[in-house]
Amino acid sequence: AVVSTQSGHYAGRRAYRELLFTLPKEANAGSSLGGCILFEETLFQNSSSGVSMVKLLRDQGIIPGIKVDKGIVMLPGTNGGEGVTQGLDGLAERCKKYKQAGAQFAKWRAVIKIGDNIPSGLCLINTIILLLFLFELKNVA
Repeated sequence: AVVSTQSGHYAGRRAYRELLFTLPKEANAGSSLGGCILFEETLFQNSSSGVSMVKLLRDQGIIPGIKVDKGIVMLPGTNGGEGVTQGLDGLAERCKKYKQAGAQFAKWRAVIKIGDNIPSGLCLINTIILLLFLFELKNVA
């Protein structure tokens, strides 16, 4: 089957996910995967037959999770092109919504460059603050 997955093509992305999440038992990834990290679109998406993608994963024995960060931007005040992860704003509310939708774990990405004079102190402090916030958040959702 040919499935269009062009960026911005919602139906093609849904069809591709549905294909992956509904493979026959003998060919499914459930025997090899414990979990699958989803984007928000997929977490709230239904298959063409109206079944949630979360249910399709669970039926395969795969635990659904969610990517909660909102990407990396350049960290002002650093010389090494260091980045900082965005997404703390509204994170507690989003996590509650994600849990209600069936997400059982969350993934947060923090990028730390290693090299001459990097990571900078600013980058490390920023990362520690993120980690402390995320540690406190684990009890919210």
